[in-house]
Amino acid sequence: MKSKPIENSLKKYFNAELMVLVVLVLFELIHIKILFQNYDFLAGGDNYTQLKVLSKEIYPYVWDNTLSLGGRTVSLPNLLGIPFYAYIFSFLSPQLVQRLLIFFLYLAKYVAFIKLAKFVSKRFSILAIIPALLLFTFNAYESLNPFALFPLVFSIYLPFSLYYFIKMLENDKIDYVNISKLIFLSIIFSTLNSNLALSITVFIPQIIYLLIRIRSLNKTKIISLILYYFVVFITSLWWLLPLANYYSEAASGVFKNNWFSAIDAGQLSQNYRFIGQWGWYESSFLYQYYPFSSYYDMPIVIIITYLIILMALYAGFTLEKAPTLEREIRQNMLKNFFLILSFFSLFLVGGSRPPFGLLYEVLFNYIPIFKIFREPFTKFNEIYVLSISILFYFFLLYLEQKLLHIKKYLAFFLIFLIVIFSVKPSLIGEHVWSKWNGSMRSFRVNIPEYWLEFKSYVDKNIENSRILSFPKANYGAAWNWVSGFSSADDVSINFINNKNMVLRDPLPSGSGSGKMVDKAYEEEFLTPKYFSLLGVDYVLLENDLDWRYAGNTSYTPNKGTGILSNMNLEKPINFGNFTHSYLSEIQNDEIDENIKYETNYELYGKPQLSLYKVKDSNKNKQFFPATARIFVVGDESDIIKVTSFNDFNKDPAVFLLNDGLSLYALKNPDEVFISAVRKPPQLLVNEISWDPLPGISNANVNPASPEFFFVRIKEFFQKLSLRKDVSSQVDTLILLSAKRVSEIKNYKLEGILKDKEIKLMESNVSDAIKLIKSVPTEKRDENYWEMVKRTLLYILGNDFTLSYSGGNISSFVDKGALYLDLVNWVEGNINPACLDYCYEFKVPVEGNYEIYMDKSSFNKLGYNAYNIKSAKNSKEYTDFTYDISTDQKFWNKLGDVNLKKDEIYKLNLSLKKSKNLLEQGEWKSYEGINNKNDFIRDFFPDNYIQGYGYVFGHNKSNNIKVLNNATTNNYVKFKPIDGWTAGKSYKISFDYKVEKGGVGISIVEDYLNYEKMYKEIQKVGSVDGVSEIYISRAMYQKEFNLNSLIGERGACDNRGVCTYHFEKTTSSSRNAKDAKLFFYSFSNDGSVSNVSISDIKVEEVLDPEIFLRYVSDSSGIKEGNPKIEYKKINPTKYKLNISGAKTPYILIFNESFNKDWKLTYRNKLIIPKPKHLLVNGYANAWLIDPSYVDNNQNYSLIVEFSSQKYFVAFFILTILVFTTVSINIIVSFSRRQRKEN
Repeated sequence: MKSKPIENSLKKYFNAELMVLVVLVLFELIHIKILFQNYDFLAGGDNYTQLKVLSKEIYPYVWDNTLSLGGRTVSLPNLLGIPFYAYIFSFLSPQLVQRLLIFFLYLAKYVAFIKLAKFVSKRFSILAIIPALLLFTFNAYESLNPFALFPLVFSIYLPFSLYYFIKMLENDKIDYVNISKLIFLSIIFSTLNSNLALSITVFIPQIIYLLIRIRSLNKTKIISLILYYFVVFITSLWWLLPLANYYSEAASGVFKNNWFSAIDAGQLSQNYRFIGQWGWYESSFLYQYYPFSSYYDMPIVIIITYLIILMALYAGFTLEKAPTLEREIRQNMLKNFFLILSFFSLFLVGGSRPPFGLLYEVLFNYIPIFKIFREPFTKFNEIYVLSISILFYFFLLYLEQKLLHIKKYLAFFLIFLIVIFSVKPSLIGEHVWSKWNGSMRSFRVNIPEYWLEFKSYVDKNIENSRILSFPKANYGAAWNWVSGFSSADDVSINFINNKNMVLRDPLPSGSGSGKMVDKAYEEEFLTPKYFSLLGVDYVLLENDLDWRYAGNTSYTPNKGTGILSNMNLEKPINFGNFTHSYLSEIQNDEIDENIKYETNYELYGKPQLSLYKVKDSNKNKQFFPATARIFVVGDESDIIKVTSFNDFNKDPAVFLLNDGLSLYALKNPDEVFISAVRKPPQLLVNEISWDPLPGISNANVNPASPEFFFVRIKEFFQKLSLRKDVSSQVDTLILLSAKRVSEIKNYKLEGILKDKEIKLMESNVSDAIKLIKSVPTEKRDENYWEMVKRTLLYILGNDFTLSYSGGNISSFVDKGALYLDLVNWVEGNINPACLDYCYEFKVPVEGNYEIYMDKSSFNKLGYNAYNIKSAKNSKEYTDFTYDISTDQKFWNKLGDVNLKKDEIYKLNLSLKKSKNLLEQGEWKSYEGINNKNDFIRDFFPDNYIQGYGYVFGHNKSNNIKVLNNATTNNYVKFKPIDGWTAGKSYKISFDYKVEKGGVGISIVEDYLNYEKMYKEIQKVGSVDGVSEIYISRAMYQKEFNLNSLIGERGACDNRGVCTYHFEKTTSSSRNAKDAKLFFYSFSNDGSVSNVSISDIKVEEVLDPEIFLRYVSDSSGIKEGNPKIEYKKINPTKYKLNISGAKTPYILIFNESFNKDWKLTYRNKLIIPKPKHLLVNGYANAWLIDPSYVDNNQNYSLIVEFSSQKYFVAFFILTILVFTTVSINIIVSFSRRQRKEN
């Protein structure tokens, strides 16, 4: 008798589901080993935050001091994510913590899918669940996110929430248990709300299910729905309100930025089989972004991946048979639901693509919050994956019913193999990036010991400080770790805790605080005083940051050390050292040997990290009274110029004069600085030239195809939806004209179709020109002339493209007829009110101003004189003097001028003729060129020498003879360019005429030969005594022949041969040491070329800074400021003790400005809203009058971020709700267990 209950218990607990779970646990252990291999961590790119498992801190504040200079948090939803998890399990090693996290996330994903599949089908089959689960977990879409937290959480939450949602609505009573479970899930997975797009997407299946079942809704179910959504809403307020505040404050900056978007990426045929990421077939540097993408294009894999989807859809369209009618109706309804969900999500994945993408595009372009769905494939494809996987499970159940005995097992074995082949890259870990690829490094990471030593030092010795990471690490930067590492943010944020702040700006948002931090990385005007203004306590020099792929925005270790040596910092504390043996272990697969060895040459003997301390005498406290009131006419980027003056004093209040500053603040300034804005001539037609760029227009549909009909409809609505301003209309018209020309080129159109496209192009251009001419003269501002310039560029581009596709027909018979027509109109309408160096400024305070020009431009351009005119009537102003002074470090004084308040002036600089940097004397041949033979082969590659050979009078090319003769022939000449330095802009200009053949130009730079120099260092064992060795390479090359005459056309002779003027602005390479300018002629028809070149110039492109300074007569005469002591209670609350406050003063709080920072005295707000001001480009300032504090001289104040109290209240409420629903779930489970027993 007793054996029966035992037998029942065994059947209950030891069943097929448990067997599957055990197998999945064992499998996941193997999967974790495959993912990690023998490395410590998985991290990198956008998933750099995985290294937050190193932290043992949680941060429950709405003010985020991990942001540069602080800011309202955008990551509060992540409070219950990795930081909380790492804090709970801080007793374990970080390596084990991350493994456990990923292990349980994947395991939860398996369980969630199994529960949903079993529930909707009312059946469980091991044969069916394993292939369906593999498809759900490891399909091609999932290969994009091997260990990303949010996609993993989303793939768990989506099936779980749908499972309990359907259960709730299937209950005829108010289902408190399943409502509790849904609320429990929303809180547990609240970290998903850090990715707002994914968290919103969770509700799409619920909405579709409701629409399908709307007729079955009754009062009870409606109450259940209201209760569920209401409680989810109130338990989300703790993160929702801070997020809403962030977006409302930052919307003007965040949503107006040029967001990367891929709303039209991919193809429906690829999306169908879970493929469509924007970079799926694209490459970067040495490798494709997704090296396994070619696997999915193998014929057998294409067939397999399509076949799986067909199987799933077959199940969706097949009626289900069930033992009862009620169950049959339910099964078919659910299959219909997943079928509809699959199609709906598939069209969402398509984004703005035809035929249903127009609505998506309108929403994306005109509703700011919809920009979070800028990559529809990554946001909606999980819904499609889940739908297809569930339908696939239905198909497998159907197959299991239809087949018997050996046929069934053979069929399922075959299906298992098919699924394995379809998911192979993800299954065996190929999707975890493990290659060295320039700035892309392996996601399998071992943390260097020196970073752990640095973390330990900071944890023990530094607290509540600001650490500036140096040099600048841009988004996607790489670090020279042995295993490699790349990150979307500066890696140091993972190692600096203890309430310290890291100043950095990897992805500029356009915010004022971001601009302020950015200026700390620019050498020009940088002084220790600017570090003080930012409140910097330490500077961390990261010598392991790989500067080679960061352009000119980063520095080599030598340059970084040199810059910091001028910042009056204390002697650094060093961590680690780059030895020969360590450098040999660093993965460095750069194919250019010279760039490869640059790393070794620059790093050898350097510390891997250096921590500099700002001297106490140069530090600004977090709270201090301002010692001077300075007003700046300009923006945040001009504040560094103010700090560069020799007599700039510490602890100032620098106010930007803009609409946010009330007029009362203009009273009695100590100093005023005006940054004069350069006003270039409205339009210089001779500077316009067309450089073909890929992807200027989205011409991806053949006009001959039926699908093109939808393109034209889309364009029609695009024109209708245009704003009324002329600029938007003109831009759209010229882009559409370029699109027509691109279609002619891309699809090689001929005949009637080609003529039709050109007529459409001409119509768009003509309409654009009419709009341009319709703008009244008084409304033709800078933006207007920029629009005209864009139009000219695109018309020129259309001509250029057509000329290379045999398109010189209709208006383009005379090359550039529309272009020349607009040029003639422009030249007759521009108003040359400004010369080349013309500046405009408005005066806020009347008085005597000193006029300064930056010293670098002064020395390079030379200076003659200046004049000042009224902007109103162009009347020349005479009340000024010339008084050149060179006392300032960064500025030369030009003179003094008396200016009137609120007047607008124009200042024209008269400079000496810009210096031609070409060396004087005769043009030279190849003698003296470094690595001459290698250079010649690079300069004239094999595929080009064939044409070049004709210059020497040979009917057939002779490559060897060409290379030999190239060193002495008269057709290749060069001159050195004096003063060519790294990271600068230069303008090359000349006049040329081509009668036969063509002419080529090339700029050849000299670099250090790092390979040879490093090998010398290895021999002698030291950098000292190793001479510099150089290598030459062409960095720019352009050729002109009769088919590609680029530039402004000048005079033509009676034979129709015209002179052209060419100008090109280019930037020197980041490591250039010197340069030479080469010219050469060539022919392609066997005869000697006939070209002429004149007026050749190379000039550095300089933009002189003009700064005006007013100093009050009372400047420096100050009554004593109060003494301020403060205590930091937490990041959102400070207590201040003020003593000796006899007169009004400005209190400065060195944290990013926010209106929610409130100042209270005896629990009352004391500062009127207009007197809480933005100061120093980022900080808070309060103008405090003694009357605000009852005329006391000694008192206490509280500074508090007011939003924190709302977060605390709603978080406590969420905890109470979470406790309640957890108890309800536990009690319900206990009751069910007792009932079953």
